[in-house]
Amino acid sequence: MKTARLALAVALCLGAATASASSLSISPAAATALPGAGNATTPTPINVAYDNAGYTAGNGDAIDAEVAFDATKLSVAVTGNCSPTGGNGSPVIIAAADAGSNTIASGSICVMTFTTTAGAALNDVINLTFQNVSVTSGGLPEAVQPTLAGGAITISAAPPIQRTVTASGGAGGNVAPASQQVNDGSTANVTATPNAGFQVTAISGCGAGTPSPALPSASPVVYTTAAVTADCAVTATFAAVPAPVLASTPANGTTLSCNGAPGNV
Repeated sequence: MKTARLALAVALCLGAATASASSLSISPAAATALPGAGNATTPTPINVAYDNAGYTAGNGDAIDAEVAFDATKLSVAVTGNCSPTGGNGSPVIIAAADAGSNTIASGSICVMTFTTTAGAALNDVINLTFQNVSVTSGGLPEAVQPTLAGGAITISAAPPIQRTVTASGGAGGNVAPASQQVNDGSTANVTATPNAGFQVTAISGCGAGTPSPALPSASPVVYTTAAVTADCAVTATFAAVPAPVLASTPANGTTLSCNGAPGNV
């Protein structure tokens, strides 16, 4: 694996301290990018930041460090307090002067913009890590070292396009959900539930969908749309269950006569 390094030569003013909460960090700690060459990360800027908490004004202490990453999958450009010394894979010098104050404020000291190379494949996780960190005071090793917090760039597919399916029905029942989002090309389920004494007589929309059970139905009906490729609507129709019709032969109200001998049926 080929490793590219961002060398951080940062003049930081650190005071003597028995304990330190100072840190070097990469922010955001997690970013994503599409596979293939030339795709930028999301979000685009990635910062090397310094937090000087725990230190007071010092005597010209310095931090030297590197940010390592896999240059076969990422390329980088830098801005801010950065001075590139070569192309991708070469060290990038970052310098922060204290302007004689012996105190460097916390904050971003470099902005890195990464883009993918042809070697970046789906589901790759490319770590951005600090290494070869050396903290000195007057040229001598400093007893208290800053904590280090790296980051990672994950190569992932583009988020799916979302489509909205709305649903409604007339009096006599309800339809749910009233609105839902589905991935482009996926189906959606809509449930039409009739009130007592009503039935679902029709439900349609969002392509040639399929109701289950078959219509008409006095039970809840689940309608599965066709593949949704645009915002669309589903509509259900409810109607009162027809009253039962009774019929007899001879007709109701007429006289029945028995012509057989008594005792026979």
